Amino acid sequence: MRGILLQKRRDEAAAKRIFKRVLRSCPVPRKIVTDQLRSYPAAKVKIPELAGVKHVLVKAAARVNNRAENSHQPTRER
Repeated sequence: MRGILLQKRRDEAAAKRIFKRVLRSCPVPRKIVTDQLRSYPAAKVKIPELAGVKHVLVKAAARVNNRAENSHQPTRER
């Protein structure tokens, strides 16, 4: 599934909800790409379906101009 998934909060419970939502709508992914927030790996550990999935952390400096990665700017719909 490609796209933008928005969260109201960025804690472990919110990350767990977003992972479960993705698993309901798509098969188990080969790779998960997130920013360096520590709640994503903590939530991934608690979901057994994601045990063998590779988790890639993207450095924030690499995608500064991307609105989806920059949490201080609102995301706009095209």
